[in-house]
Amino acid sequence: MNVHKKRYYKLCFLMICFIVIAVMLTGCRIVEAASENAVVTSETKEDVKLAIQFRGERAKPEIAVVTNLPDKTQLQIRLLDSQKDCKIEKSIKVLSGQAQTNLLGILDEPLSPGEYSVTVEVKPETQQDSILAVIGEKGENLTGENVLMDTPKGEKYLCEQVDYTVAEKDFFDSNPTENAKTFYALEKAVQQEYGMNYRIAKETGNLIEITVWSDNSLSVYEQVSEDFDSNIGEWYEIRENLRAFTLKLGEIARFNMVEVNLAEQDDSQNPLLTVTGGDVSHDATQKGFPVRADNTRVDYIGAIGYIAVENYPDGDAYDPIGDRDFATTIWTVPTYRKDKQFYIKNGTIEHKTKVEVVSQNLIDKGTHYGNLYLTIKNIETGELSIIDSSNFIIVPYWKLDTEIAASIGKYVAEYHQVSDRWPEFDEKRVKVNEGEKVLALGTKWNKDGNKVTGFILQNGDWIKCEFDPSDLSIIY
Repeated sequence: MNVHKKRYYKLCFLMICFIVIAVMLTGCRIVEAASENAVVTSETKEDVKLAIQFRGERAKPEIAVVTNLPDKTQLQIRLLDSQKDCKIEKSIKVLSGQAQTNLLGILDEPLSPGEYSVTVEVKPETQQDSILAVIGEKGENLTGENVLMDTPKGEKYLCEQVDYTVAEKDFFDSNPTENAKTFYALEKAVQQEYGMNYRIAKETGNLIEITVWSDNSLSVYEQVSEDFDSNIGEWYEIRENLRAFTLKLGEIARFNMVEVNLAEQDDSQNPLLTVTGGDVSHDATQKGFPVRADNTRVDYIGAIGYIAVENYPDGDAYDPIGDRDFATTIWTVPTYRKDKQFYIKNGTIEHKTKVEVVSQNLIDKGTHYGNLYLTIKNIETGELSIIDSSNFIIVPYWKLDTEIAASIGKYVAEYHQVSDRWPEFDEKRVKVNEGEKVLALGTKWNKDGNKVTGFILQNGDWIKCEFDPSDLSIIY
């Protein structure tokens, strides 16, 4: 064999060896890669692998879950905010090693700025039979660092969680709608007032429901529950602040209705206070009774309250507006006796008397009561009387601040100038003497400062005035 042939065969031999070695090495790598991404089956003992990846805009993220779980495995995706409230919950299935969805906020709006966590769970109870055949009826075949044990249920499940942050710039870069901007502005306003002690949700229609809580509110509520009369003033300050705060949120919410619930704590189901729009629709201290009875369709039996001159008295009731001695007269309301279908006046009972309702006499008109009379017991004397329901009130408003008290009922106050506002009417100053007695009749709500409306008596003439609440002190 000549030299050239020897060289040729040697070269061929070396090339064949090189190719064989290359294939062997490549084959090892392919096997290794396949092993890492091997789909979990009933025959394998592979650890379950699951990774969460984010794509797209930060405030409008798309989520991809990469896993070696078999096709049709059901994954539960949850987006939790910083209060651990679930903002988004979706169920998706694995296909070819992946499962994808988006994480958009309310009405597919971008996520509001804040801290979130994304949780992916795989639980046996949500899987079809073909998947249970792989992972086990109780998840007993699941292994890996993300596998946890649900001890009460005696089953294993898979859980992966990652943190996710949306910055304010991310939010506005996502071109949010006006509705999304409004919702974010509401959250910022609530955070300024209550920190992170809140939950906010967009309900059906145009109602935005917000729940807040604070240790101070709960403490005051507990004090009122123990001693209603002594602590009701402080509670009504909380009540009025919540009402004013809800009105402020209503201005931010534009065309949406805002309802704010003051709760005992973050997981409480029964609110202490509820303000819808600008009206208090629930107050736990009132035990289901409205502030003033009137003809509201409520069972008043067992209610403890007070006698009060009504806002619009009938012909038999005392009317302080017609009394020039209103500041010194003892105010009273009429009592009655029943004569068949009629109620005949037979006496009076003093304004502010504490009483308990023992029975009610009424005509049920479906949505309300007509001709409603209450049989009441004087708490101090035990004497029974019948009164018109409009003269029964739950709250001793004369113990509240002047502004809130005037919104509930009439009272006598004394004027002393301490504010930087003069008494006025129709945008003109009214001269009122120091120590002058004022018959307060109502509250004029104004975003620039609320006023108490009432009358003073000067030189025999009734003069209507509007006062800064701080210039009045209730004396009766």
